[in-house]
Amino acid sequence: MESRILNRGLIVELSQAIDRGCSQVRDKIRRAAFEELKRLKGEELVIIMTDCISNDNRELRRFEEHANIARARNVPLFTINLHCDAEGWLLYGKTDLINVDVLARLRQNFEYIDAEKIHEYPDVKIFHLNLDISEMWEEEAAEKIRDFLQSPF
Repeated sequence: MESRILNRGLIVELSQAIDRGCSQVRDKIRRAAFEELKRLKGEELVIIMTDCISNDNRELRRFEEHANIARARNVPLFTINLHCDAEGWLLYGKTDLINVDVLARLRQNFEYIDAEKIHEYPDVKIFHLNLDISEMWEEEAAEKIRDFLQSPF
């Protein structure tokens, strides 16, 4: 099975290298990348995209871009929210954020995308997993994700 990985960080870093403000450049790069993903050939192609989508209207429009790729390719969309308590992030070095206050503020003000809202796309099969990895090692988390992706729906 062939796969492609599109890491959100790549788009952000490329955009910032071109223009520090980067929002217009980032949007152009993102649009171009997403249009190409829709056109890729191959029925056995898996597209893995990393992103951190919150529960506000702007972010829900970003999620719709992901759903549009699944719609265009006529494939299901699997979403996975990984979350961990603050101690886990710090103890296992699972974040680039090393400022505890910044991390705490982000965690307090951030709300993951609501799984109910992402099921509002009747022409796209969407499967969602919330997974707390606070007390898991990487191998266990990977196994749970694999089981979710392989389970019959």
